[in-house]
Amino acid sequence: MTPTSNTPFRLDSSFYRGVLQEEAVLQLDQELAFTDLTRKMALDCVNRPNIFRRKFAKAMMKLANVGVLTGQEGQIGPNCRRVNKPAGSNLKKWGHMKLRTVLQECVFDKEFQKSPLVYQFSSLGSLDEKWMAELAFSMSSGVSDDKTPLGLGEPLIIWPTVEDVRCSLEGYAAGNAIPGPQKNVEKEFLKKYWAKWKASHTGRCRAMPHIKTFTRYNGQNLAWLLLTSSNLSKAAWGALQKNNSQLMIRSYELGVLFLPSNIKRHGRGFSCIDDGNPSKDKGKLSEKSEAQRTKLVTLTWQGGRNADSSSEVIQLPVPYELPPQRYSSEDVPWSWDRRYSKKDVYGQVWPRHVQLYACQDF
Repeated sequence: MTPTSNTPFRLDSSFYRGVLQEEAVLQLDQELAFTDLTRKMALDCVNRPNIFRRKFAKAMMKLANVGVLTGQEGQIGPNCRRVNKPAGSNLKKWGHMKLRTVLQECVFDKEFQKSPLVYQFSSLGSLDEKWMAELAFSMSSGVSDDKTPLGLGEPLIIWPTVEDVRCSLEGYAAGNAIPGPQKNVEKEFLKKYWAKWKASHTGRCRAMPHIKTFTRYNGQNLAWLLLTSSNLSKAAWGALQKNNSQLMIRSYELGVLFLPSNIKRHGRGFSCIDDGNPSKDKGKLSEKSEAQRTKLVTLTWQGGRNADSSSEVIQLPVPYELPPQRYSSEDVPWSWDRRYSKKDVYGQVWPRHVQLYACQDF
C-alpha cells in the first residue's frame, strides 16, 4: 500500500525482516499509525537506508524491548490521545506488564533477592499507593539460581530538590525540563520514596537530569537497567483494571532493557565509527562468553583484579550514584508550579519572566 495523507502508514516489513523477530514485525504493522511528520521520517528510513541506520536498528533490537504503544487505528494528533485497554493475551505485551513478563523469564544472582529498586525520571504523574505497589511487583519479578522468586524490592525515587535546581548549571530555568506539578509531587505518601540526584562520579551533580532510567541493584552490581521514554505515571506504564484482567494505558513509549543474558549473547553493542566489517574478535568474544557469567556493574564498581575470573564484567554508565541518598528533613522536592523567592545562581527567582525552553515573543 502506498501511504497517503489520509491513511495510517505501515512500515515496510521487508526493510526490517533481518532486524526484527517476526512477532515484532507483526506488532509494528498492526500497532503503528503515524502523523505526517513521523510518516516522512519512516519513509526516509525505508527509502534511504544506510549502514548507520541498519546497524543501529540491529543493535537496539538485540536488546529486550519494553514497548508501550496504543493499539487504536487512525491518526494521533499532537493534542489528542487514544486510550488502549489490552486484555487477555495482549495484557502482557505493553507497559509494566511487558516488563514483568520479561523479568519473570530471567534468572539472577542470589544477591538480588529483595534488593532495592530505583526509579529516575523527569515528570511525575498523579500516583497512589496501590499503583506504586503494582509497579513495584512488576519491577521485582525474576528468580534466583535456585528458582526462588527475588521478592519485592524497596523502591526509591531519584528526584531533584529545590536546592538542586536553584544551584544547577541553569539555575531555576532547569526546572522547565522537570515538570512535576505541586499537586502530584507533594502527596504525603511519596515522602518515603524521595532520594537525591547525585552524580559526582561523572561531575554532573549540577546538570539536572531529563533521562529516564529504572534499575534493580545491590551495591554497584546491577540486576538489570531499563533506559526508557517512560516517566513515572499510569499513562506511561499502564494501570491494571477489572480484577487485573485489563491494562489501562494512554501513552506512546519505548524502552530498552539491558540484561546480563542479552548483553552476553550479543556482545558489547554498537559502534558509530567502525567500517561495518565483522570484527575479528567477535568470535573469540562469543566463545569466551559461553564459559563465563556476565555481570553488569556501575562505572564506580571497584572489583578490578579481585573480581571473579569466571565472570565477564560489563560496566553500564548509570547516570547517578548508587545507593541513592535519601532526602533529609530539610529537603523539598522540586515542583515547577511553586514560587521560590530565594535567588538562584543567576540572581533569578521563580517563576521567571523569560523561559529558556519555550517560544519567545519579541
